[in-house]
Amino acid sequence: MNTREAVQRADEELLASLGYKQEFRRAFTPIEVFGIAFSIIGLLPSISSVLFYAIPNGGGPAMTWGWAVASVFILSVGMSMAELASAAPTSGGLYFWTHSLSSERH
Repeated sequence: MNTREAVQRADEELLASLGYKQEFRRAFTPIEVFGIAFSIIGLLPSISSVLFYAIPNGGGPAMTWGWAVASVFILSVGMSMAELASAAPTSGGLYFWTHSLSSERH
């Protein structure tokens, strides 16, 4: 058994101990991973929205510092969600933990 199969088997056993069964395939090519990541981050809409507000209200420095400050907060949220999802993995981990941690009115 190679390392990849051992890791997948260990993950399946962990999911089984949590009462879940692995249902999704976990073999993606590099181009598939890039496509998923690119579609999730929404690169083009985010750049256009930054340009629309930042150019008239501060130009280059506003875009640079705005990106840096926002990145710190976005990364902290992402790392927190990743830590929760890795502690108790589920199918659609981000959606599960977002629903579990959000208030009832949202």
